[in-house]
Amino acid sequence: MGDTGSLSLGGALAGLAIFTRTELLLVILGGLLVIEVMSVILQVGFFKMTRGRRLFKMSPIHHHFELLNWAQVTIVMRFWIIAGCASPRASASSTPSGWPALMSPGMVGTCR
Repeated sequence: MGDTGSLSLGGALAGLAIFTRTELLLVILGGLLVIEVMSVILQVGFFKMTRGRRLFKMSPIHHHFELLNWAQVTIVMRFWIIAGCASPRASASSTPSGWPALMSPGMVGTCR
């Protein structure tokens, strides 16, 4: 997909989450993406603080597992399991009472 496609999709998802006031739900739903990004942030921060030591062999975290000689299929399956565990938690945390007033039938066709 490349940077242009992934950034536009990410921006669209973030905009939709802000518009519907479900930012936290997006973080939970994208738990695996958050883990990947946090591994890079931790790696860079740890590298700068310790002046050259690394927290992971390589970041993002999936490259660390590749360098530990995990098969790529194994990494993908484990990440699917993690994503599968994050999705029900996100679904359980979203309730109809938490939906914004914009989604109510009385607000259709009006602007805020």
